[in-house]
Amino acid sequence: MPRSAQGNFTPLGAASSILAALAVLVILIYGKSFLVPLVIALMLAGVISAAAVRLEAVGFPAWLAMACAIAAGFAVPLLVVAIFYGQMDAVAAAWPKYTARLGQLVASVTEMSVPDLTETLTKSIKLKDLSGPLSEFALSAGAVFGSALLVAMYAGFLLAERGVLASKFGYLIADPERAAEFSTIFKSVRKGIHSYLLIQTIMSMLTAGFCYVILLIYGVDFAEVWALLIFLLNFIPTIGSIIAVIIPALLALVQFDTVWPAVQLLALMGAVQFLIGNVVSPRFMGKTLNLSPFVVIVALTFWGTVWGIEGAFLSIPITVTIAIVCQYVPAWRGIAIILSSDGRLADLNNPQGPAASGTST
Repeated sequence: MPRSAQGNFTPLGAASSILAALAVLVILIYGKSFLVPLVIALMLAGVISAAAVRLEAVGFPAWLAMACAIAAGFAVPLLVVAIFYGQMDAVAAAWPKYTARLGQLVASVTEMSVPDLTETLTKSIKLKDLSGPLSEFALSAGAVFGSALLVAMYAGFLLAERGVLASKFGYLIADPERAAEFSTIFKSVRKGIHSYLLIQTIMSMLTAGFCYVILLIYGVDFAEVWALLIFLLNFIPTIGSIIAVIIPALLALVQFDTVWPAVQLLALMGAVQFLIGNVVSPRFMGKTLNLSPFVVIVALTFWGTVWGIEGAFLSIPITVTIAIVCQYVPAWRGIAIILSSDGRLADLNNPQGPAASGTST
């Protein structure tokens, strides 16, 4: 078959690419039980490694920096599990009160608009008995966290080999110049990914901390749970931040007798999300998270469909990782430009500097 004006495209090549994409999709779907713990371990090892490097930079001995980073890295997931499981009984005990208040709100709203809907909507709220939903949640959470030991094992071995991965892959390339170029690209990609994961983790913790104080001041029930949820949801840009603000406000709507606490919570936590997400975070992250909003939605939908709730939380870190890798590989740079919001790619070796737009790294 003749080649097109583009030089390398042929129908056979296009068919091969489609088949390869389908093969990858099949592997992602049927390999979920193996791949999800591995991806989580890669993220965890990346955060721990980046934190250790930062601690070394401020004067910590290498062994102490790594020990502190590992302790913090494994303590946070355990804390998340302990708090979520510890609050389940309290949620079940408080739910009848929330259901009664929700019924009142539904009745007041529908009576002002369409009175005939009051009885129908009230009956449709069948949430007085939470034993079923909570049992399902417990089973789902148990399945998610049941692989924690495997994640810890993966992360441990990755951290043990973090200093030799680049050289190991470099030995696969016979040409010394290409091997050196690959090593440079590998280190740049690792640095960019580690920086993103560490800064995003710190920003999420900062957002959750301020929102937790606001929730405590207003006396919102289960403030610890909502703070942890805010921390996790902030790994999903835009959508996660909106959900993280709406859910506690909805709880306040059914917890308190008036709507004003919910309105005030919505305003205050929205302001925290806006300031940290649009003022504080960009000063540290530069253009690292330069994803198109459409790409964010597509990534969330795709990974959520393929891997479920785990995929929803991992969608943006995975997409950012792909964008960073493509940015540093000249042959894939066009993919990074398509994924970006404005087509301008950052210099991740200098996040605070101007974005590079059209030059190869």
